[in-house]
Amino acid sequence: MKQKYPFKVNWCEICDQGWVEIVRYSGNNNLFVKCRECDSKWDTPLDSNDVNKASLPLDRPIKRPTIQEVKERGWDKYIQIF
Repeated sequence: MKQKYPFKVNWCEICDQGWVEIVRYSGNNNLFVKCRECDSKWDTPLDSNDVNKASLPLDRPIKRPTIQEVKERGWDKYIQIF
């Protein structure tokens, strides 16, 4: 069964309504994490535990990275699987 949020790393501490997921901007390979509901953004999965490190993403298209991109960055260890 395919997961709806395959790259979820945390529950959002800011809005308490959505998953924080690994994403990237279209057109580059820089990964970051973003809340699916409130759009809060953090530079790394570990940063998403700190509400003071949150910002808003740039107004650019965002897409889901490939599992290979996530593994190359070493962020696959943060993915929560239920």
